[in-house]
Amino acid sequence: MTDQDQKAGSGATALQAGRDIIIQHGMTPEQMTQIMVSMARTLSTYQAEAREEADARLASFREELLRTFAEPGKANPEAFRDPDFQYLLNDSQESFARSGDEAVRDTLVDIIARRSLEKTRTRLALTLNDAATKATNLTANEFAALSLIYVARYTIRHNIGTFEQFCEYVKNNLIPFVKDISREQSSFGHMQTQSCGSISLGQADLFDLFRTSYGGVLGVGFDRAQLESHLPDGKKNAMDMLLIPSLHDASKLQPAAITFDVLKSKASETGLTENELQNVWNLFVSTIPPLNELLPPIISDFESLTDVWNNTLLKNFDLTPVGIAIGHANAKRVIGFDAPLDVWIK
Repeated sequence: MTDQDQKAGSGATALQAGRDIIIQHGMTPEQMTQIMVSMARTLSTYQAEAREEADARLASFREELLRTFAEPGKANPEAFRDPDFQYLLNDSQESFARSGDEAVRDTLVDIIARRSLEKTRTRLALTLNDAATKATNLTANEFAALSLIYVARYTIRHNIGTFEQFCEYVKNNLIPFVKDISREQSSFGHMQTQSCGSISLGQADLFDLFRTSYGGVLGVGFDRAQLESHLPDGKKNAMDMLLIPSLHDASKLQPAAITFDVLKSKASETGLTENELQNVWNLFVSTIPPLNELLPPIISDFESLTDVWNNTLLKNFDLTPVGIAIGHANAKRVIGFDAPLDVWIK
């Protein structure tokens, strides 16, 4: 037998034995059961509170949806008889009850209303079904990015005829999305995983987009000698019927067109070939000054727009039909944008 001698400090327990000893530390099963029962009682209270919150969100969703369906031409109430539409509606309600995000609610309502107008199983109907599902997995950051890309890259405003109108377009249709766009690459990766688009190696330069779509109100213009140097002999005056004083300098000239395609459509009787017209248009486009010099004095947040475009993956992100549908719906919510969605999804 071995002598054993132990000393224990205050508050400690000393154990000794002549063979192995099993020591049980921590909570007993009875104590753990008591804690879990108490937690269950607390959870039931939380469940009741969550149910109340969910009911409030569902009421908000229904109210907004019914308001939209009450507007003539915005939606088709008969769609409620369609099982596929009912499934979409139920799924959307449950998703909003979980998120509670008003941006999600309003975007879903717009998608649902647009979906109700599709009476058959069209590609657009399927895209809108998918868009409603994907939209609930996005944040305000992704909504803003999809809308800015959609408006800037996939749409053209045909009612712009002056530089002032172009400035209003930028201020009212592009700038509102800038503040919500995330600069994190993970935001764009998330949109890609939700089938809203793909990150491309190619880049869409914002200035190039403006020059292509609205060049006719951006160029300073050319003089007569410059014009004639870009026209072949015998056609020096062929452009006369298509010229106006420059919008920026009345002493200069410019084509009476907002884009090259518009110029081509007007030039059928000039006798100029497409290449000859392109030469004149290129001359005019070359007089467009850097837009960061042209716009900031007029649009205070323009530099923020160019900064977020140039320094995030906005310029690299190509939208899928689902991304277009969500970007379209959110643009309608934020800036009141409205155009037939079947222009892009057919």
